[in-house]
Amino acid sequence: MKPPRTRARGLVLAACLGLAATSAAAASPDCSALTSSPIFQVINPGTGANLLTPWQDEASNAAAHGYTVGNGTPFQASLGAASGLVGAHRMYNARSKDFFWTINANEIASAIRRYGYADQGINFYVAPTAASCTQPVYRFQLGGMHRYAVSQQEQDALTAGGWSREGIAFHGGMAADTDSSMPVGDLDGWRQIFAEDFTTPAPLGQFTAVYGNRWFAYPSPWTDTSGRGTYDPAKVLSVSNGVLDWYLHTDNGTPCVGAVVPKLPGSASGGQTYGKYTFRFRAGTIPGYKLVILLWPDSDNWGEGEIDFPEVGELTAGKDGQMNAYLHAPGAYAQSQWLPTGIVAADTGWHTASIEWRRDTLTYYLDGRLVGTQTSGIPSTPFHLVFQMETNIGGPAPSPSSAGHIQLDWVSIYAPK
Repeated sequence: MKPPRTRARGLVLAACLGLAATSAAAASPDCSALTSSPIFQVINPGTGANLLTPWQDEASNAAAHGYTVGNGTPFQASLGAASGLVGAHRMYNARSKDFFWTINANEIASAIRRYGYADQGINFYVAPTAASCTQPVYRFQLGGMHRYAVSQQEQDALTAGGWSREGIAFHGGMAADTDSSMPVGDLDGWRQIFAEDFTTPAPLGQFTAVYGNRWFAYPSPWTDTSGRGTYDPAKVLSVSNGVLDWYLHTDNGTPCVGAVVPKLPGSASGGQTYGKYTFRFRAGTIPGYKLVILLWPDSDNWGEGEIDFPEVGELTAGKDGQMNAYLHAPGAYAQSQWLPTGIVAADTGWHTASIEWRRDTLTYYLDGRLVGTQTSGIPSTPFHLVFQMETNIGGPAPSPSSAGHIQLDWVSIYAPK
């Protein structure tokens, strides 16, 4: 076996990481190639280093070199070149016994010249930018050693252990054992009444024509909450590769935004009283724009309350970019009950969220973990679900150059049994 390889020193890599995400071509990746080979991860608990490899025998044999902790196959990649993919070079420092992987030529040269790393060649092929079939792979460093993490749980554990997050190293294919499928059928206590998997393509400008019998899109020239953006489904909404996509951007000086409402059977406004709502989504970094998924009164009377989850103040890193749950109790208007998740939405991959609205409780889940439960001020009139992507409220208007995507993979809605 080749000796396990490490990554470049943290100070150099952190400085170069931004180049890694922007230096490669941004063509759409070949998803079938990108999900053709699982990438094994094993960890050396003594040094903190990890080994990523597409070869199971190498991962197993690495135990002889101290890599005794297995971490499964957190992402997938391609073993050969393919459209929209770039080679991830494996770098090894014989002195520190550290491996790192990079898709950036400048970073490779710097690591060799300044820090004594050797380029062991292309290890596998990944995507330089996000796509419907990818997930971000994050790089961390501590004392010159480097680690990679995909799940929020792994990232949180590294951060708690003193590791510094350098950012997204590249985008890999979804892990083979990741269950991203839409749930089908009733659940304990819940009857499924609506399910959307976005299997029919709809080019930009055709969403209403294709999905209008099941979805309502806020029409132009309605303005968003801040009054700066205009809902414009023809310029914002499209469906491809099994996901609904919002392309938030400025056109002719006006921010173009979008909001959609699923039409529940038998409801003129698309709503119901009490229910369970589960959906899978992801968002890019889009300064000046926000994300909110909410339950809104069918009467359009805010005095009946409002349920927001998740709501993100601005699609950026930091506190304002974290996902939160808010309950505006009936009659309370601006007063709200707040439950934070501590998880940033922008460029953290796919997330699955659930709202369980019962007569006496509101319970929120994110990626299978309980966020919290609210027991007072619970609305009791018909509400409908809105996926509302718009300009931020209170902050500066989006820059004309700010643009990006939010995607919705599927939606499943239930009524109480």
